[in-house]
Amino acid sequence: MPKKINIFVILATLCSLLPVNLFAMEWTQATANAGWSARACHTSVVFDNKIWVMGGAGSYKNDVWYSTNGVTWIQATANAGWSARSEYTSVVFDNKMWVMGGYDGSSLRNDVWYSSDGVTWTRATANAGWSARYGHTSVVFDNKMWVMGGAGSYKNDVWYSADGVNWTRATANAQWAARVIHTSVVFDNKMWVISGQDASGAKNDVWYSSDGVNWTQATANAQWVERVLHTSVVFDNKMWVMGGHISGSPYYKNDVWYSTNGVNWTQATANAGWAGRYAHTSVVFDNKIWVIGRYDGSLKRDVWYSRGITFTITFNHTGLNSDFTGNVLNVDDTSYVYTDLPKSFNWVSGSSHTFQYYDTLSITGKRYIWTSTSGLALTKSGTINVSDTGSVTGNYATQYYLTLATNPPGITFPTGEGWYNANTNASISTIASVVSGTITYFFSGWTTAVMGEITNPMVLSTTVIMDEPKTVTANYITLFRPTTAKSKGFWTNNNGQPLLILADAIYLNTLPPYMTFTPYPKEPAGSTPFNTTVLSNFKKQVKDYLNNANAVDMRYMLAAQLLAVELDVRHNFLSADQLVWLDNGNGIYEPGEGYTITTIMNNSITAWQTGTLTARTYWKDVCDKICNNLLWFIYGSSIWRATPTPSQTNVATMSEKTATVIPTINVSPNPFTTNARISYTLPASGNISIKLFDASGRVIETINNGYLVQGTYSANLSANTLVKGIYFLRFETQTYNNNIKLIVR
Repeated sequence: MPKKINIFVILATLCSLLPVNLFAMEWTQATANAGWSARACHTSVVFDNKIWVMGGAGSYKNDVWYSTNGVTWIQATANAGWSARSEYTSVVFDNKMWVMGGYDGSSLRNDVWYSSDGVTWTRATANAGWSARYGHTSVVFDNKMWVMGGAGSYKNDVWYSADGVNWTRATANAQWAARVIHTSVVFDNKMWVISGQDASGAKNDVWYSSDGVNWTQATANAQWVERVLHTSVVFDNKMWVMGGHISGSPYYKNDVWYSTNGVNWTQATANAGWAGRYAHTSVVFDNKIWVIGRYDGSLKRDVWYSRGITFTITFNHTGLNSDFTGNVLNVDDTSYVYTDLPKSFNWVSGSSHTFQYYDTLSITGKRYIWTSTSGLALTKSGTINVSDTGSVTGNYATQYYLTLATNPPGITFPTGEGWYNANTNASISTIASVVSGTITYFFSGWTTAVMGEITNPMVLSTTVIMDEPKTVTANYITLFRPTTAKSKGFWTNNNGQPLLILADAIYLNTLPPYMTFTPYPKEPAGSTPFNTTVLSNFKKQVKDYLNNANAVDMRYMLAAQLLAVELDVRHNFLSADQLVWLDNGNGIYEPGEGYTITTIMNNSITAWQTGTLTARTYWKDVCDKICNNLLWFIYGSSIWRATPTPSQTNVATMSEKTATVIPTINVSPNPFTTNARISYTLPASGNISIKLFDASGRVIETINNGYLVQGTYSANLSANTLVKGIYFLRFETQTYNNNIKLIVR
């Protein structure tokens, strides 16, 4: 049986402070010494956007105070119209504050007073319909004021009034036991009676009613210990019970409990920030719970508040590294960087907070892309409505940038440049050949820093593993078709014959095909070599040798074509060390496909001596194509052995044919957002084309297209008419072209 608490001892003695270690509910002291005197058994209400404190015990009081912040208090009146009292009730109804019943030190009261300003008080009735009492409770429900229970003798009657003057009894005996110093709240469209003391002692039962007549017991034994002179409020869609007096030591409680149904109660904290107490008051104001005044062995005038239950919400990430130093997360308009995470917040239950994970976190050649959010949220940004402890994790994928280049620079635009997820294969592709004026570029393979990362570097379309930012270059061999070589027919006519000299005969006689000579059809053993003493005889021998070669004997045909090549080299129409591209048939230049003229001549001699018919046919065709300028020569190797003699006026020099005018070009800034300046220097006069292309190859702007004299020039490129993206500035002359990549931001 619960121990009975002597109410009059409580009022006369009006309890103890325990240290606090709070986790789930934070309390803040607004003030240790409010403007009003220390007290207990007073009342508090919220009215006109203020907290009001009225009357109470210490000595019996009828002063009225208010505050807009719980710190600074203003006295509305030192002596209200109603007599000084304690253990009465106050409510706000009909835009007025009301005071009802209580004990004034000499008698129990059943008068009712009201005020609209806290200064001027009007008595609604001196004797309400209900009997004089103290330790009762009052609430506002269904547009009425209600009075329930209390003491003179223990009561369980329930009364209501719509005007404070006329009172109606809802029931003389509610289902809950007659009691005093209990609490009441309105929650879930019901009135609730919580704990208190009956004739047998303190209670921890909970009852509710939707009409004041019929009452249902939610629980006979709530999870908190039996108590009296506690406080109850409704906050965050929950009922709360705080502090109070119990029958065992320590008598004064500072625990806080809440419930969403009156049946199941959860302890928010065993030790709130404020000291254990009873006969205090509690209100809800400014979205906070307030605890005001107390008795804990002596009277106090401290004021505390809490925003309610706090839950820890932790924000974190996956997939990021410390190389990114910018903002990763924004919570409630505050940004956080990588080193701030994980970041935890203690947020009040029911509060709402905004968050956003930043999407693209870029470093040079690398970036992190938001892919998903897990935990309490599933979106990149949104609102967290706090109802429990949990976490929010932004998940990121690493991407690397693949830059594609060409060598020589800018001759074409390989496809596949861009961002790729880490450790995936990027598909890249280019074209086999590029024609630019008299020069053609043939693809010769892909290169990068670690060649093993390219699946097959010798094909036009391949893949490369993206495990870091990288540049892959499409390499092209620069080829041209010469116009200087002379066919075997040239050496038999009046243009070629005059060039022959006896030194040629001496040289040719050192070569196996010509050590002996029979004009036609074969060279039998022991025949006479080329004549080295009579020039006219030598010329006739050359003419006969070349003219009589036919399809009857492939060995003879090979020797005739080789003779024309040898004479071209001897007379500087070809260079012996010039590289010739002998394609294997796939149209791509591969290692080993470059042969010097000397190598070709040596291979032809070997085929003439010991080769098969197939070999002789192959090398005969090669020599034939060389003499007829049908093969590609590799640009950059020697084209001429020596400057042609004055008699060779029909042959152009290398400088006349292949000299390249290379401009000096600069674009700054790049990338740019408003304007870029193009500066270029021309070392020689000529026709210059300067055009801006977009990434699709469409001409956006022509900066120059015509003849310019040698000198330095500049032009302004405006971004006003350009969308953000990649562009190419193409320079072209007759012998030179280059593409410069521009970025508009």
